[in-house]
Amino acid sequence: MLIIVCGSEGIHKKFLARKVIAATNNFKVEDYSIDFNCYPFKVYDKNNNLVYQNTSRLSQKYSYSDKILFDEGDLDPIVYGEGINQLDDSISKQILQLQNDLFLGGLKYYRDIFSNSELDYELFTSNETTDFTDDNVELATAYIDLITSYRDSTLENFVVCGSFGKTYLQKIADEIGQDNIKVLNITRNPSASWCVHQKSDKYYELDKSQGLEGKQGDREKYLETTLASISIRELDFVNNLKFEDIIQSGLTVLGKEVTLPLGYDSFNQWLTEYEITHLIPQGYANDSVIQEMNNVISAFSMTDNFDIDLDLPTNANDYFPNDFFKIQEYVPLNYRQIVDKR
Repeated sequence: MLIIVCGSEGIHKKFLARKVIAATNNFKVEDYSIDFNCYPFKVYDKNNNLVYQNTSRLSQKYSYSDKILFDEGDLDPIVYGEGINQLDDSISKQILQLQNDLFLGGLKYYRDIFSNSELDYELFTSNETTDFTDDNVELATAYIDLITSYRDSTLENFVVCGSFGKTYLQKIADEIGQDNIKVLNITRNPSASWCVHQKSDKYYELDKSQGLEGKQGDREKYLETTLASISIRELDFVNNLKFEDIIQSGLTVLGKEVTLPLGYDSFNQWLTEYEITHLIPQGYANDSVIQEMNNVISAFSMTDNFDIDLDLPTNANDYFPNDFFKIQEYVPLNYRQIVDKR
């Protein structure tokens, strides 16, 4: 099964995806099984006896950057009773390598390559982009990478994340079969999503140095990602979930309860404990920042918010959703409603 974690900005897709991998797959090294869907992870022998429990300092840190990656010295045994055998170094190293390969090096994150709102909302119907011509080498490469990685994976459930719109998501489903794909489209109130999406000027300077478009590009990414999420809501193989429900009640995928990343406990209806402790105090969001975006996405105009270097029909804006809140079953929030404890 191919599982795609996508949706709004600010749901922290990469960290959720890692936990979905951990929850929906079984992991073995020789005769040992490893449970990565817990804190700290545990190792069992062939008789299901607990023989190791990771005691890494990192697993105790209060951070979304819980990467499930530890130094070799962090894999220390905790003896739970007589007769429990310790793992030898070769097994420990294999487990650490498995962590790195699956949860870091093996995690596929497709930033925005598979979202194209002009195609998703049928402003243009040309097959040029979806057919991956020579003009779309980057897109073609990403598509081949995703399909090949899925087919070559030894996991029962191969998990990727990023921004996915209707056009390319349907193409992927047609390629591998709709019975073999599950999409978790996780939405978040657009006001809260924009609130936690704010970044420092230093970040945007780095963004530009990496060939991206800085603050304006990040703003367009927020809008494009939201449009992509809206565009896939009616597809048969898409599960529409709300971030607010996940932080309150948890997440279950394929019948498996997902252990959420550290810090995902809800502070209020809209924010996690991590966000209120570490992101909001940075001061990048305020009421004027939130209200300005609320105005934009309550009466959305594509031509006013995107620099499209193409000849557009006079009714181009009619192709796109007008009210991002209503179509996703939310209402606008102001800054205090987002951050206050209730």
